[in-house]
Amino acid sequence: MIRLCIMLIASVLSPSVERSGTATPDAQELAISLAAARLAWGGPAVEDIQFRLEPLNDCDLRPGHTSRTAQLNTSDTQTTMAFDDGSPSVVSHHTTYVITVNTACDWRRLPLQNTITHEYGHILIGSGYHSANPNSVMYYIVNAKQKIMPEDRAMIAVRSPLTLAVPSEVLETSSNRH
Repeated sequence: MIRLCIMLIASVLSPSVERSGTATPDAQELAISLAAARLAWGGPAVEDIQFRLEPLNDCDLRPGHTSRTAQLNTSDTQTTMAFDDGSPSVVSHHTTYVITVNTACDWRRLPLQNTITHEYGHILIGSGYHSANPNSVMYYIVNAKQKIMPEDRAMIAVRSPLTLAVPSEVLETSSNRH
């Protein structure tokens, strides 16, 4: 537990440090990155976020290529309970988020922390938002030096799918092109 806390603090304070592990992040690295993203964004934590590891493309991140390093899939399940006694129906919604991490990428050289922070930002803000500011973690090209900007936080109140019912959507992130 202490090691996990130290790794979490280190990843928040030094997100630009290169990973020393394998080319593909493991479950612990993903969990730490997600915890750091939740901490960085603040507010109530969004639950039911899962990770999937699979090749999305060849991960060619040279300028002019459209490879993705990660993809967010969102699905909303609506359940309606009807009662025989004439009571009003009860409708509930459950949203599931799956962040697919491209295993064709060499994550030792890519900013895993900022990629997960970017995807978590899409969960909070919505699919269509990308900052025009290249210093923002929500810019369409993710790099290790970016930060969450005040304008990113302001978009949560304006565009959050957590307050607006948003149907299934697919978001894409790339360290080169988004």
